[in-house]
Amino acid sequence: MEVKKERNRINVFIDGKLAGFATFPDLEEGIVVINHTIVNPAYRGQGIASKIMEAFVEVLIETNRKCRASCSYAANWFLNHEEYQYLLD
Repeated sequence: MEVKKERNRINVFIDGKLAGFATFPDLEEGIVVINHTIVNPAYRGQGIASKIMEAFVEVLIETNRKCRASCSYAANWFLNHEEYQYLLD
């Protein structure tokens, strides 16, 4: 599994194929909105969405940004990971 972090996108590849991604465009200065967390159906059940979220919080911390979660998976993930709720706007 290869995780590629970009400023506003996380991509996860397995054997060179895109297995999942998240997008989080800038909303305003210092705040992004995570609007999509998508896992290819062929790769579901392998913890990919969780890996995407872990990489997402790393990007937030590295770039000193906060987020809003319009994606239902991301919103739920933050509810279950209280240690990262400080990153919510």
